[in-house]
Amino acid sequence: MRKIAFLSALWLFLAAGTTNDETNALVRDNKLEAAFLLAQQRADQGDPEGDQALAWFYDHGKLVVADKQKAAKHFRVCADAGLKHCQWRLAVMLDRGEGVELDTAEALNLLQKSSSQNYSRAYVSLGVMFAQGRGTAVDYQKAMKSYLTAARLKNEHAFYGVGVLHLLGQGTPKDKVRALGWFLVATSHGDKEAQNATDILMRDMDLKGAKKAAKIATEVDQRYFPTSNGSRR
Repeated sequence: MRKIAFLSALWLFLAAGTTNDETNALVRDNKLEAAFLLAQQRADQGDPEGDQALAWFYDHGKLVVADKQKAAKHFRVCADAGLKHCQWRLAVMLDRGEGVELDTAEALNLLQKSSSQNYSRAYVSLGVMFAQGRGTAVDYQKAMKSYLTAARLKNEHAFYGVGVLHLLGQGTPKDKVRALGWFLVATSHGDKEAQNATDILMRDMDLKGAKKAAKIATEVDQRYFPTSNGSRR
């Protein structure tokens, strides 16, 4: 169980976009205390990657007690320094009022900065902001464009976002079969929300619709994952 928990923590750390090789190596070796101290040292020296690593520890409650306010404080430092993951994560916190005061306008601004660095998670979050009118007017065309950009970067949740637009008929004709096709792609690449949506749609889908959705899923998957080994960014 300890091994599984550690592997989960390692994935979260590496997925956070931390680029300091020495800190990554310490986490990989399960030396979280040393990694935390090194991150703290680098942050004290003005290295924004140190703040990014510290933010991860506080955000996920690894080694220390989870503290969203401290996490946001460190994310602010590295976001101001231009680190794309920090800009994205702080934006999400601002949009939710998580550890900071809710500010959807600033969240949108940070997401635009992060996405300008080709960060797929920022594009996905922008899709949500445009689709729901958070910090901006509702714009389904911009939402679709943002999701498709993230899809090209092989972000699995982007396929779920496109599916939602088709399911609800937002900026595109309402189409449960096409929505299911996109959900199936997202599910095949590990997206849990898409899995839930797939299960719900499949309950009432007839065989003809299911086959058509499977065909759409195959076409979409081949378009965005031609070698079936796309990496998440």
